[in-house]
Amino acid sequence: MKKIYNRISAGGLVYKKNNNMIYFVLCYKNKTNRWHLPKGTQEFNESICNTAIREVKEETGLEVKIKIFLSNIYYIFTDNQNNKLNKKVSFYIMQATGGSFENHDKEFDKIIWADSNEAIKLLKYANEKKLVTKATLLV
Repeated sequence: MKKIYNRISAGGLVYKKNNNMIYFVLCYKNKTNRWHLPKGTQEFNESICNTAIREVKEETGLEVKIKIFLSNIYYIFTDNQNNKLNKKVSFYIMQATGGSFENHDKEFDKIIWADSNEAIKLLKYANEKKLVTKATLLV
C-alpha cells in the first residue's frame, strides 16, 4: 500500500506598482510548459515566513520582504512513486528589496514581471489565479 504524506510549503506574490498598474513575479518551467508563482517546501525547524522568503529568493533571485499574509491553498497530488501528498501552501504578499532575476536558481527557465491581467491569463491553476485577484485588491 502506498503512503499518504502531508507537505507544507510557502511562497509569495511579489508585486510592484508602475503607472497605476500592478505587476507580479511569475516563474516559467520549460519541462511543464507552465507559469507558476514562486513557492517551495518548508525545511526542518524553519518558520513558514522564512520558507516563503527563502524560496522566493532562490526561485526568482530577488531579495524580498513580507508585507502581509495572503492565503493558504490546499491540494492533493500523486508523486512519481504513486504516493498521495496532501499539500498546504501559505502565500504572502511581498515586495522586492533588491536582487535580480539573473540570480534565480535553475528550477525555472524564465522569470518575468506580469501585470495582474496577464498573470491571470498565464497561470494554469485556478487557485493561483485567485491569489493574484485577491492580492491585486490588497496592494
